[in-house]
Amino acid sequence: MFVVSRKLPCFRPTFIRTVTTDILRIGSVTRSVTPPIDNNQSLIPIFYYEKNLFPPSFIRHLEWLMKKDKLGQDALFVGPPGPTRRQLILAYLELTRKPYQYLQLTRDTTDSDIKQRREIQNKTALFINQAAVNAAIHGHTLVLDGLEKTERNVLPILNNLLENREMNLDNGQFLVSTQRFDELLKSYTKEQLDQLNFIRVHEDFRVIALTLPPLPDYKGHSLDPPLRSRFQLRDIGNVPLTFTEHTNLLRTLHPNVDGLFIENLLSLASLINSTDLETLKLVHFPFDRLNLSVRLAELIPNMNLADCLHRIYPYEILYKNSKESKQTIQHMFNKLAIQQQVEKSSKKILKIIRQETKAIVDYEMNGKKYKITVPAHDTSLPITSPTFISTSYHDQLLSDLMLSHAIGDICLVGPKGCGKSLIIDHFASLLNYPIEYFVLYKDLSARELLQQRITNENGDTVWQNTPLVQAAIHGRLLVLDGIHRLNNDTLVSLQRLIQDRELFLPDGTRLLRHDRYDNLENPSKNLRRIHPSFRIIALAEPPLGNNIGSSESSSIKSSSEQNW
Repeated sequence: MFVVSRKLPCFRPTFIRTVTTDILRIGSVTRSVTPPIDNNQSLIPIFYYEKNLFPPSFIRHLEWLMKKDKLGQDALFVGPPGPTRRQLILAYLELTRKPYQYLQLTRDTTDSDIKQRREIQNKTALFINQAAVNAAIHGHTLVLDGLEKTERNVLPILNNLLENREMNLDNGQFLVSTQRFDELLKSYTKEQLDQLNFIRVHEDFRVIALTLPPLPDYKGHSLDPPLRSRFQLRDIGNVPLTFTEHTNLLRTLHPNVDGLFIENLLSLASLINSTDLETLKLVHFPFDRLNLSVRLAELIPNMNLADCLHRIYPYEILYKNSKESKQTIQHMFNKLAIQQQVEKSSKKILKIIRQETKAIVDYEMNGKKYKITVPAHDTSLPITSPTFISTSYHDQLLSDLMLSHAIGDICLVGPKGCGKSLIIDHFASLLNYPIEYFVLYKDLSARELLQQRITNENGDTVWQNTPLVQAAIHGRLLVLDGIHRLNNDTLVSLQRLIQDRELFLPDGTRLLRHDRYDNLENPSKNLRRIHPSFRIIALAEPPLGNNIGSSESSSIKSSSEQNW
């Protein structure tokens, strides 16, 4: 029931039910958990904590977080790129049934994204509360993801809210801390304080921030010292799970995969991340994507490790022009006695049978036949591709795309004019997918990637969904054409959509993964369901120079399964 760590028992989270409330225990810490208010139910994370799959090492972080929560302190989680830090926090909020507001920080983030945004409705200027203000007023937890991405002059506007729980708002209102507001109620009435535009900050309001370690491996802005001092820091480590824990987890998820395959995969990933990434010009290995490689080995048992690995860590392309980096990777393969070269195997799609939102594909590889299930669109109208003359090379590429499609999103890389779009058109026609093309450019902001602010015929400001949001809602195939042009900070704004299938939009709407949405009893009006058929294919040109920069590569590879 427990493991020993740092001489303290680390109990799994348990609930003790009483007449009026539930008592949650994590490790040595307990706290009462009250049922959520109906209005807040949609803001509580769901399906982030799975009891039988949650590693013991992660429970220590939840215990620490509960201690800080009970003390009324704000927390800062530090760790490598990827979804682990965020998913730990959301697992804690799910256990404690606490609603949250999420703010993805980028270089385009301004104070209006944090406090209040001015909108025009019926020819009148209105101030709409944003994530920080909503969380403070209603007692939600504010999750700030990516502190290192913002300019140093943006986040200090939160200093007073973090330290004193006070903030001046653009509409003339003033947030007042719980203790001070209650003291004022002894001398003034609630109506008088309302006339003074005083708003009480809820006693349950907390802030949890996420950032990367201040190492040369990860690029970003240094944190403002006064802001940094407002948080209690927790470093989850460069490798959040122990080797044994990660091995057991992957074996539990994929019991049919050879244990030696899993151990070799983990050994290579650990060896890459244990080196000096900056000195050797290596890219951080995304541990959270290892599950995709193992899933692929479960679908096609005779695929070699190098082929499975190359789909989530395309070292042949990343280090094509860097002899030193390439030799380092070769040395690691040799040290672990693992075959490095991707096998030139014969792959073929024999038949596709569509069944509503999925398709059964008869697949042949090196003479052996398999059946794999892939997402497909449920449209009744057949989608036809333009005139397409297939060659043996195209057949191999389409077969590779189908394998990648079975386990996640895809990044297809090739030089300009090589026919990437034509291949994707034909691939979509095989699965009856309507396509949403989104052509990207260098100056596209993180906000414009999701929604565009326009003025209607009445002069009111409204938010218009981009093809990205339309594809997610209607289950289409989203093609991000030219993803290499985007600034890496802008690209990070897509990480929740790709990793968690969730997204907070600028207009307050929230996109939620289909199974999480279906589990809600009364979804709120600003909640939209992400269609189960939704998939992303990013088109990019090969990296220039020695190799992709560490920060940019990590944000891409930790987000999508790759085809190169």
